Amino acid sequence: MNFDDFFIGFPIRTFSLIVLGSLGRNRVVSFLSKQGVSIPGFRLEKVPDAIIIETLYWECADDRGLLRLLQGDLDRANREVMESLRRQKVKNVRKEMDRIDEIEDAGELFRYLWAALRDHRKKVNQVAVEIVAGIEDMLDIDEEEESGAEVEPPEKEGGEEIAAPAEIRKKGERFIEAPGGNEGETGERELAGDIVLDDTGEAGRIIAGLRQSGEQWNIEVKRLGKYLKKVEVRAAKDHRRAEKRKKDVGERDDQIRKLRVECKDLKKQIQALKKEKAGSPENLIHEIDELKNRLNGLKRENRKKDHQIKDWEKDREEIGEIRAKLRRVGMEFDSARKKLTGKTNRCVELEKKIEGLEEKIIRLKEADQAPETRRPPSGDQERVGIYLDSRNVYYTVRNTFDGGRVDIKELITRVSRGRKIVRAIAYVVQADFDDKRAYFDMLGRNGFQVKRRDLIVRHDGSMKGDWDMGMALDLMRQYDDLDTIALVSGDGDFRDLAVYLKSQGIKIEVYGVDTCTALDLKQAADLFVPIDRKWLLR
Repeated sequence: MNFDDFFIGFPIRTFSLIVLGSLGRNRVVSFLSKQGVSIPGFRLEKVPDAIIIETLYWECADDRGLLRLLQGDLDRANREVMESLRRQKVKNVRKEMDRIDEIEDAGELFRYLWAALRDHRKKVNQVAVEIVAGIEDMLDIDEEEESGAEVEPPEKEGGEEIAAPAEIRKKGERFIEAPGGNEGETGERELAGDIVLDDTGEAGRIIAGLRQSGEQWNIEVKRLGKYLKKVEVRAAKDHRRAEKRKKDVGERDDQIRKLRVECKDLKKQIQALKKEKAGSPENLIHEIDELKNRLNGLKRENRKKDHQIKDWEKDREEIGEIRAKLRRVGMEFDSARKKLTGKTNRCVELEKKIEGLEEKIIRLKEADQAPETRRPPSGDQERVGIYLDSRNVYYTVRNTFDGGRVDIKELITRVSRGRKIVRAIAYVVQADFDDKRAYFDMLGRNGFQVKRRDLIVRHDGSMKGDWDMGMALDLMRQYDDLDTIALVSGDGDFRDLAVYLKSQGIKIEVYGVDTCTALDLKQAADLFVPIDRKWLLR
């Protein structure tokens, strides 16, 4: 049976009996404590059972996740009874229902009831529903018989009345206001080395655009912060109004109960006076008339209170709507806070990009001012060295072009373009679970010197297998014999190396997948050639 749907109309009295009969008070208090549910100003161990169960009931009604956790605890507590009931036939379950009145242990009765409710057979569920209806009828009869008794006041602790279950503490929302951005920052910035940033050039326009975007983000962040504060104030007002209405409803209910008790007492007095012998008939008749008038007045007052009860029921519905509204406002708070966090992170990224661009401009100007130390190439042909970062190119091409692979012959043809290939080195990583000997042999047949390195697997499961440092050392040792270096990789770690080699008079060409090649590396190269589908094996 889908208990989530059934719970919507589940009687709270039967709910109380099932929970206390299956788990006991201590386990219920422990369950509420673990889930962060509390009654402000009181320890749960000191709160009466009725308020504990009512608190649990309304929390489960508001939070289906909490309801499922409670359902799991009840299933574990009644596992043996549930397994026993599943093995029985429906007709035997009917027989068990006939002997419900004979069960002396209340805990056994309500464990059996829970097992019937959780059974996967609809007919057994119907038996459970009939049992619930019978229990509710018996509880109604008991209440009618005991309604003439005095209403006990709620227990107190520390001089304060225990708050109603509807006043259960809700976890407060915390809101983070993003710090202000670099508002009003304008003008030129003097850079290190007495180099002044030129706002009229291409880099200046990029930086100006980034700064303008940052200012717009800051304005949007402040606007969302003000909106959050307004929503928070409005939610607090609605919450206070709802709490006040709950308190009024509770006081009026107490007044009604007291009036009903007085009415029943007066009826008993009238009946007792009628039975007495007429010692003084006139006085007795006079007292009876006074009691009748008072009784009629109480009836009229009672009818007024009934109308008030109907009005209070409407107020309770409004309280439910306010609760739903508070939950929606909380969701809006969470969404707005996420937006603020994202926009704050975006502002930080823009500031970092601005700093990076300024640093690039400095380095590029320094590189342009570096002296020309390269000697002219010997002979008529330009000397080219190809350095292939095999692991980087293999995975970027495969992920971008749906499992495609680069045609090595096509790569050599497009890179050489009639120039002299002095050396070609491919840097590969060999894993124990990935046999690529055929791929390595194919590189060797096409003129590549293949340098291998084993994949390192650490104790924590992470892996390391790159040639960044090895490639950098080879380029530093071999660039003196080359006029052009063709770097087949999209790794941005080679950016600083490319800037240095350019300062030494080497022409840098970068070949890689456009969307997977670092922007820093593209900007540092003399030429960037994107790898597209024309480069792939057919």
